[in-house]
Amino acid sequence: MKYDVFWANGTRFNMYSPTLRGELAALINLRDGNGGNFATFQTAGANAPTVDSGPPNVLTMHFAPGSRVDMGQTGSIAVRNPASGVITHFHYDAFELVFDPVTGAPVSGRFTLVDDTATAAAFTGSSEITIGRTSNYMGIPYFKARLNEMVRTLAAAFNKGQRLNGEEIAGVIGHLHGFDLNGLTGIGSDDALLTALMLGYRNEAGAFQTWDGNPTDFNYFNITAENFSVNPMLLSQPHLLRLSGYADTLPSGHHMVLSWANIKEDRGLFREGRLGDFIAAITGDLGVTGRQAESFSRSYGELMVTIDNQRRAVSSVSLDEEVAFMIQHQLVFQAAARLFSVIDGIYDTMINRMGSW
Repeated sequence: MKYDVFWANGTRFNMYSPTLRGELAALINLRDGNGGNFATFQTAGANAPTVDSGPPNVLTMHFAPGSRVDMGQTGSIAVRNPASGVITHFHYDAFELVFDPVTGAPVSGRFTLVDDTATAAAFTGSSEITIGRTSNYMGIPYFKARLNEMVRTLAAAFNKGQRLNGEEIAGVIGHLHGFDLNGLTGIGSDDALLTALMLGYRNEAGAFQTWDGNPTDFNYFNITAENFSVNPMLLSQPHLLRLSGYADTLPSGHHMVLSWANIKEDRGLFREGRLGDFIAAITGDLGVTGRQAESFSRSYGELMVTIDNQRRAVSSVSLDEEVAFMIQHQLVFQAAARLFSVIDGIYDTMINRMGSW
């Protein structure tokens, strides 16, 4: 609700109107631009949306393949009627991911709806249900989503030696499978529980989220660029780092550290390829977007100056210019009066004086 704009009479202002231009449109694109990537959901069969009895009504929707899972805790759900094409928005104030208990991948989202009128019937037979509105502009949401993807991928790679989709990374041993200086490994004790993860996130209480092996308790899709964190236990007690692949903690077992260097060379780590390729891509996107914004700003600035100069040429008053014009007209008047005086003298001579000879 807080992201909407309303007129004084309570009517919602259409921030995404195709006719919207100027500085306001630029600010909205910067705030909401997601590069055309937004959440879509399946609407038929066993994956059809369901609404629990309320209030508050809790809506559960299954993600469509390839859909985005980076969504805010508050927002709106857009429901498009396939017959009329009318889009209705239902607001929610809480969002929670639901994960597959086996793979740990996000399969659906659970939304607490603000609107009491949002019943299951409102979502039945809909051709399109989305969260957010698509915008091809690469604004803040786009770059936040890319940063979220990076930290999640790196956390899974260092912790498990796997890609975000669960595939093993060749030559990489995850921190979970190593041994610390005391030969401690696994998650079978309280101490091991606190140090099992090298990279993770801070929960709502501000504490580092530990893991007991249950994917529903810790999921990499809960990691964001904002809450991403190194395990503070390992920072304060580095001897607890699991750097060895052997329980005897011989120096030869430190090959785990060398294996982590293979992470940046994995060509399947991101859609763009290796870690360096991903960074180059996101840096390029940022550079192109910034240069485009500078170009548009400069072009429209020059256009505004030109239009303003034309306006001033017609409507503005310059005292210096007006005084110059007044003197100019005065001199023209004096010259015209002198001309008529000369002509009058000629006529007087020709008529009055030459006739008496």
